[in-house]
Amino acid sequence: MRSFKDNAGRTWAVNLDVNAMRRVRTGAPYSLAGKAIHEVLTELSADPVLLCDVIYYIVKPEADARGVSLENFGKELTGEPFEEMVKALTDELVNFTPNSTDRERSRKVVEAMWNLTEKKRAAAGPMLEKAIEKAMTDSGPSSSSSPESSALTPAP
Repeated sequence: MRSFKDNAGRTWAVNLDVNAMRRVRTGAPYSLAGKAIHEVLTELSADPVLLCDVIYYIVKPEADARGVSLENFGKELTGEPFEEMVKALTDELVNFTPNSTDRERSRKVVEAMWNLTEKKRAAAGPMLEKAIEKAMTDSGPSSSSSPESSALTPAP
């Protein structure tokens, strides 16, 4: 079982079992079953709202005990806590895989996905810097240095 802390400092235990999958299917609604792990992760990473809903329904018994609604749960998931939440879910998906051979393959798939994501981030840095530099040079002089209107310029 993995856990993560939200921005309010609350620790949430992510425990993926059949009951949690049933809650997700009913509440989100999204099925974590019958798909390869890379499909689930790709689908959920493309929709952060759905991802947050899926996690909420996994931790729903804990959320209910704390009186935390879906809306309040989502308010506290930005930045680092969101990333930790994704990692917790990813580990739980791998651990839920019943067959040990498939579980090891799932670990390798997840590791490859994380490595690819890091490579994309590393490559994006220089590209972003170039784009910012180009935008700054293409924008021309700033508005503060623009010539005054002729109506405001005194006649010679």
